[in-house]
Amino acid sequence: MAPVSATSKITKVRLNFDPENPEAGGVFLPEIFTATKVTRTGETNTDGKGGPVYKTEVIRYDNAKGDNPVVIATSSSISRDDNRGNENYDSRLVPTENATAAEKANMGLAIRNAQLDQVRSVQDQVASSPLDNRELFKVGGNGSQTENPDAPPVSTDEAPSIPVQETSPTGNNSAFPPPRARPEVVGFIYPEDLGSSGQDTIKFSLIKREPMGIQAGGRRSLPIDRTLGFVVLPIPGNLQDSNSVAYKQSSLNALQLAAAEDLTDFISGVNDKKFDDSSLVKTFRDVKVGDNLKRAQKLIGSKAAAAALNIPGGASAFLARTSGIILNPNMELLFDSPTLRSFGFSFKLSPRSSTEARQVISIIRFFKQAMVPKAKEGNLFLGSPDSFKVEYLFANKGAHPGLNKFKECALETVQVNYTPEGTYNSLRDGIMPSYEMELRFRELDPILDRDYDQSDADSTSIPLATRGGEGGVGL
Repeated sequence: MAPVSATSKITKVRLNFDPENPEAGGVFLPEIFTATKVTRTGETNTDGKGGPVYKTEVIRYDNAKGDNPVVIATSSSISRDDNRGNENYDSRLVPTENATAAEKANMGLAIRNAQLDQVRSVQDQVASSPLDNRELFKVGGNGSQTENPDAPPVSTDEAPSIPVQETSPTGNNSAFPPPRARPEVVGFIYPEDLGSSGQDTIKFSLIKREPMGIQAGGRRSLPIDRTLGFVVLPIPGNLQDSNSVAYKQSSLNALQLAAAEDLTDFISGVNDKKFDDSSLVKTFRDVKVGDNLKRAQKLIGSKAAAAALNIPGGASAFLARTSGIILNPNMELLFDSPTLRSFGFSFKLSPRSSTEARQVISIIRFFKQAMVPKAKEGNLFLGSPDSFKVEYLFANKGAHPGLNKFKECALETVQVNYTPEGTYNSLRDGIMPSYEMELRFRELDPILDRDYDQSDADSTSIPLATRGGEGGVGL
C-alpha cells in the first residue's frame, strides 16, 4: 500500500512546566505552536497481525501562520511479537535535537496531549479500516490495542475524553503490563483559561517525601528540588486556619518538691546545721511552725488510712473530710507540646470542553494516586506517600500577602462526589457534568517561632511598615 500522509491544523500549546522557571504558572508559562504530521508508511508490522506502520512528527512553528516549521518529536507504531503471543511497542514521543529543554520536559504533558488531539483530527484521512484504527491508536488515534478487526470502524466523533495512556519504555506486555513511564514533572491547570484570567490561585505541588531522620535539628531539602508535579486551581471559599498548642495542668506539693534529699539523713539530722542547704530539711523545719506540725501529722495519718482502706481520692480527700484542709498542690499550667495543623479545601470542577474534561479527570487521579502508600518489592514494606507544598498565589504571580502560608503537608483524605447536583447524569463520552472534590491536609512539622522569622527573611515583595511581619500574616 502506498504511503499516505496528513497534517493537522496548527494549535497553540501552553506548556505545563518550565524547567528554567519551575515556580512559573498560568500565563507565565511558555507557549508554542504545533501541528502533527501522520504518515501511514508502506511498511507492515511484524507482530503477526499485518497492520500498517504509522509514524508521527510533531512540528513546531514560530506562529499560527506556520512560519519556520521544525520537527521537535517523532513516534512510531512499530511493534513486534515476543514469541509468547505478547505484542510489544513503544509509542512515546521521542524528542529530536531541535527540541528545547522546556519542550523535552513537556513531551509527556502538554505536547503529548496536543499531539493526541491532532492525530485524531486527521484520522479519517490516513485510516480506512478497523486494523488501521488499531495501529493508529498506538500513536494517538481512536481505537483499541485489542480492537477486533471485524468490528465496524470507530467514528472520530465519539473520541473519548480520557487521554490515552502511554506505554512503558520496555514495551506493552498484554499479560503483565509494566508500569507506565512517567514524565519527571506533571502539571494540571483548571479551568483552561485560569492563567490568562489574572485571578488569585492556589497551587498544590507534589514533592518527594524526604524523611527527617533521627539527627537533632535535621531539616528537609527545599521543596523546589523535590517537585514531581503540580495542580493549579482557583482559590475556593471558606478559607480558615487554626493555630494551637497543647497545655496541661500539673501539681507538685511541697513534700514532692523537696524529696530529692535522702530521707534517712533528714530523720537523723533534721536539726544539724550541715543540712541547712537541704530543701527537704527546710520544708520539714517549716512543719514545726504554728499548726503545721499537727497538720503534717494528720496528713501522714490520712495517707496511711487512705492507702490501707483504698479510699477514693487518696490522702487529700481523707484529709479534707476529716480536717477541712488539703496539701497545697502548687498547681500550674505547663506547656505540653506543639500541635500539627490540619485544613481542608473544597472544589467543584465542571469541565466545559473535552480538553478540560481530561484535565479534571487527571487532577482527581493526581491527588488520589499521590496520597496512597508505595508498594515495595516483595510487599514486606510500604513506602510513605509523597507530600505536598500548598501555597496561595496573588494574581498568579507570587505569595499572597493577605493569606496564611503552609508548611510541608501530607494529604490525608481525598473525597470525590461524582453527582454533586443530587442526580446522576453523564455526557456522551462518559464524563460527568461536574465533580466535587474535598481535600484534607495535615502539616508534617509543628510551627515554631523561627518559621515566622524565616518567612519574613524570605519575603521581598510584601513591604509592611511594621517591625517584622514582612512575610504577611505568616503561617
